[in-house]
Amino acid sequence: MTLCQFVRSISFCIFLASSFLPLAHAQKTPAANANKSSLPAGIVGTVELLSGTVTVTTIKGVPRDITVGMALEAGDIIKTADESEAHANMADGAYLAVRANSTIKITAYAANGNSRDRSWIDVVTGSLRTVTGWIAKTRPKSYRINTPTATIGVRGTDHEVIYLRAEDAETEAEAGTHNVVYEGATTLQTSQGSVNITQGQAAYVPVDAFLPKIYTGQLPVFLVRARGMFDSDVVEHRRSLDAIMQRSLIERGLMRDGQNLQDIFRRLGGEGFAPGGGAGVTPELPGQNRAMQGVRSGILNQTFGGPGDTSKPVPVPFGLPGGGNPNAPPPMGMPSPSGSGMPFMPR
Repeated sequence: MTLCQFVRSISFCIFLASSFLPLAHAQKTPAANANKSSLPAGIVGTVELLSGTVTVTTIKGVPRDITVGMALEAGDIIKTADESEAHANMADGAYLAVRANSTIKITAYAANGNSRDRSWIDVVTGSLRTVTGWIAKTRPKSYRINTPTATIGVRGTDHEVIYLRAEDAETEAEAGTHNVVYEGATTLQTSQGSVNITQGQAAYVPVDAFLPKIYTGQLPVFLVRARGMFDSDVVEHRRSLDAIMQRSLIERGLMRDGQNLQDIFRRLGGEGFAPGGGAGVTPELPGQNRAMQGVRSGILNQTFGGPGDTSKPVPVPFGLPGGGNPNAPPPMGMPSPSGSGMPFMPR
């Protein structure tokens, strides 16, 4: 073999190795098995994609080995390291993308086609992008994402929630809750007011204040940079969402082939049915007359007594003022104060 032939052979081997390199960085459910089938009782979702270092801890603090296809349960806490990401398919057809350096808790999740359906997720720190499933369509007030400074409600959307602690904030990124809407609409709300966020918009609630503000002009650089490594998977799921939700409903005996999806949503949701995207929906929260301990520190804290259900534990809403004071103003349902929609840019 001549020197020239040897060099060509080495170059070709390097090319082949580089072609398969991305496969070593992310484990993903094989396409043949990615039918997002019905889940056993107690299982609220399955891991779809893993990249880097990801851990899962149960509500009792027991670590679980995480693998692609692994079942997720209510109470699970998902934590990602630097340059890591985890995606999950949820029981109602929703999709979660947990970004790098993030901790989220699946506080409560039920998708049975009745009044107890709910999707409650806490973003303790970091970023979560989610495509909502049929719970947000049929019972929008039973869907919420909590952070230490705000609550986000939707009607069916693709959006991202970022919570930055003071120690994690950058020069151009203030600490607090940031919500970006890629499709649909959300409501960012605190005890002091709320703002509706539509497609292409973003809003913000700082740590040391409780009044949501809409960003004006171009989105801040850090919000664009926060997007994940596998966003094409999120977009693909969103484009197939109707078919995914339909499959989930059929497997639960809530829908038959040939039935109209919107009719099913209307039947399951009753007066709570939320057609299409539209404006965000104010989420229901547990009454503020319950003890609210550790709203900023603990991620396992729970209290009792929620809307329509006083027998089951419900999540403590993070970051709401009042600290359990029974005389504190109600956390939700208040009109937006004057100026809550004024333009706001980070310092």
